[in-house]
Amino acid sequence: MCTLIALWKVHRFAPLIIALNRDEFFERPTEAPRLWDHLDPPLPIVAGRDLRSGGTWFGVGRNVVAGLTNDRSGGRAPAAELSRGDLVVKALLAGGIAEARTALETSRPESYGGFHLLACDGASMVWTTNRGGAMQSHNVDSGIHVLGNFGLDNHQDPIVANLTTHLRGVADMDEGELLELLKSTLARTGAPWPCVRMGPYGTCSSTILMWGGGADRLWATDGPPDQSPWIERSELLARL
Repeated sequence: MCTLIALWKVHRFAPLIIALNRDEFFERPTEAPRLWDHLDPPLPIVAGRDLRSGGTWFGVGRNVVAGLTNDRSGGRAPAAELSRGDLVVKALLAGGIAEARTALETSRPESYGGFHLLACDGASMVWTTNRGGAMQSHNVDSGIHVLGNFGLDNHQDPIVANLTTHLRGVADMDEGELLELLKSTLARTGAPWPCVRMGPYGTCSSTILMWGGGADRLWATDGPPDQSPWIERSELLARL
């Protein structure tokens, strides 16, 4: 499933604020967010890592932030399956949104399961999807956005509709108040909230990023946010 909240040019203290839950099978091996300098060659990104397929669901590059959700609209079935997490890595390595958009749009849509990818370089934000069988990119205006499994700001998704209403007042919050609200929101369980648990599958971890406008800040959990402590990982961003 997965849910990604994006506050884009809503706050002066951080032009881009991302809060997301990663939903996956609990047994799937995963590495917590880190600088990918352990690879050969090293990559200038900070991200968690899917140890089965090698990609990531969310990360921060030197110029681009990007995150991905799976598409569950049922509109297409891929003929081949490459890791959708590789698309996030492509975006993170780009010099800006124009380059990221080109990298995504020139990827073969039929090689990936259905996805929605949100990318931002501090000046522009783009939503890219292969829903419908072709790579499509859409510019995203400033505001409060929620990316779910049926697209960006699709209120037919009850979690997206609920979060959009729940977050209406965030523009008036200070940094500390907003951070606590986002943490508690990601940890809320039961329909229609973003922390889910369905047997062996559910919310495995959460991330909050405040990016741009000064000091970049990063927090993450190493497990479900309703059961795991938040750990500040801002030092990783300073190493990019």
